[in-house]
Amino acid sequence: MSKAILVDPSKCINCKACQVACKHWNETGYEDLEKVEARADLNIPPAITPKTWTRLMVKEIDDGKRPVYRFTKTQCMHCEDAACVKACPTGATYKDADGYTVHDPKKCIGCNYCVSACPFQSCKYDEEKKEIFRCIFCPDRRAAGIATACSTHCPSGCLTYGDREDLLKQAEAKLAEYKKEYPNACIYGKDEVGGMHYIYVLQDKPSTYGLPDKPTVPAGVTVWNALVKPGGGIAAAALVIGAGTAAAINLRHRRMEALQKEKAGGGE
Repeated sequence: MSKAILVDPSKCINCKACQVACKHWNETGYEDLEKVEARADLNIPPAITPKTWTRLMVKEIDDGKRPVYRFTKTQCMHCEDAACVKACPTGATYKDADGYTVHDPKKCIGCNYCVSACPFQSCKYDEEKKEIFRCIFCPDRRAAGIATACSTHCPSGCLTYGDREDLLKQAEAKLAEYKKEYPNACIYGKDEVGGMHYIYVLQDKPSTYGLPDKPTVPAGVTVWNALVKPGGGIAAAALVIGAGTAAAINLRHRRMEALQKEKAGGGE
């Protein structure tokens, strides 16, 4: 049965133990402190990087009475309907036998289509190593029958590792409890983008945690995957569709950059 992680942000204390455990286990190295932006909002680093595959995102919400802080673990969601897999023109980004998103650097051409297509901005290209990096869901630990590094070292119970179907039942139980006090409470990752291997039980709308409310695969990427990527079709049609795909991906990329700049400037 497929393994997953249930994330309950209401239990997160922003200790960043998951972030450090991921770095230590995968030996990703640490960010250059001279290049890391000092941020009052505690988002350090402010985005996923080739060295930081999982990070704690902090969102400050003004409820009219006092600031409310949302702490959310973010990383590759390992979506079933993965935009990055569909966008990759060489097969470098693909699904392994267990359904997790992985990368073959030997096939990567550095196009960054996967980076731009991802609705969560959770994979990044390393210009020096010429390789894409993302959360790989600890395949060595899973093979040994032990939980992922991040969930093992979470001290507050925010992260629960287990069979996906069992975790969905736990999420439903938590949701019923949260709904009594939080009418906008929801389960995130059950069906979004085909279902994810990270399932969140939230007390409010996903956007209040910094997550996209309705993550989708760009239409251009879907067309690319269905018609052009397999190698069929007329060359002229391929050029037109390819141009449309690039435009859709670039538009998403520009929107994400604008959103990141807005957040950096203190906007919501």
